[in-house]
Amino acid sequence: MSIYDIIDGHLTIIDDEVGVEFRDAKPMPEQEARFDKEGHLLWQGYFVNALLHGPSKYYFANGNLSSLSWYVEGKKMGKAQFYSEEGHLLHEASYRHGKLQGSENYYYSNGALKAQLMYEDGLLDGMVSLYYPHGALQRTLSLKNGKRHGTDRSFDEKGKECFAFEYHEGRNIKTLIDDPIEIRYQAHLS
Repeated sequence: MSIYDIIDGHLTIIDDEVGVEFRDAKPMPEQEARFDKEGHLLWQGYFVNALLHGPSKYYFANGNLSSLSWYVEGKKMGKAQFYSEEGHLLHEASYRHGKLQGSENYYYSNGALKAQLMYEDGLLDGMVSLYYPHGALQRTLSLKNGKRHGTDRSFDEKGKECFAFEYHEGRNIKTLIDDPIEIRYQAHLS
């Protein structure tokens, strides 16, 4: 279940997926807005004690939503979304008390998933998956407490596995598949 709303004048953020449950006893202040010189809406949001509190929305000059994030006393809480000027979802992340929590996703402009990363209390923790624009899996790696821990695998666009390494607490302990061309390519990217 997820609820992101101002109910009867009170901020409510409930998201079981992220592990967030917040119901503000204090009433919300008046919404504020910022405009450019031509009068285009650039931002809407709320402040409590000079800290963002509630939904914060940024807009492109064409009026389309650029981003939507939710805050509790200055810290991101719950889901945040970021869009292209054309309105395509490009990035979404989840926060708990200002730290990344759960899934963070990036998308290609065609809507296909580009990357999915998992977080626990602000650290990468779990599976990271990267995809080619046509949807095929490009790479998977497992992390624990922000360090590689488990198998790191890379695939070409046709699904052939190019390399695979096994890690333990950030240290490479075993080479499972060793394609020298791919390894040189990856070393160049590092």
